[in-house]
Amino acid sequence: MGDILSIRIPPLNPPQGSTCPFVYASNVFTEEQLDSIEDIVDMNSGTQFNDEVKKSWTTNIDYNDNSHWLFSQLSKVVHQLNTEYYRFNINQLDEIIQYACYDVGSEYNWHIDYTNCPTPARKFTVVVQLSDPSEYEGGEFELFPDVQVPKERGLVHIFPPYLYHRVKTVQKGSRKVLVTWVWGPPFV
Repeated sequence: MGDILSIRIPPLNPPQGSTCPFVYASNVFTEEQLDSIEDIVDMNSGTQFNDEVKKSWTTNIDYNDNSHWLFSQLSKVVHQLNTEYYRFNINQLDEIIQYACYDVGSEYNWHIDYTNCPTPARKFTVVVQLSDPSEYEGGEFELFPDVQVPKERGLVHIFPPYLYHRVKTVQKGSRKVLVTWVWGPPFV
């Protein structure tokens, strides 16, 4: 794979003044890399959520020798997207990446990811689409009020964590994604 800085980012940035600023990058990972992600996921650990807000199964990918490449690649693309579109003051990618599986009936209702910590603060939510869109129906990722992120295997999209977002109910198959956060000084 070529240098991450040579990736062309489609012009999906909303117009000035939009209430829904998110950006994405395609072709960040090869098909082989996307396939290998499940090899580093411990399918025997994890948490099943089944409440009013979230219905899904998640587990964490910790930073280690097997996952170093994944953290490195995500750090590069987030840095590029931030530099080109946001210019937020950011420090680091989270030390874990969450692997989430949404089976039939799974969903994640409207919520925000922003934490009200004194320091550091979440500056971005990062989502990587692992499933091919032909493998599931429903499960659309939406930003409030009605912006749908494209369904594309390998798509990496980032957005500020204070935006309301959700995953609509999966009707058929399984939607698999990676989610992590980027930290930095609090917004002022």
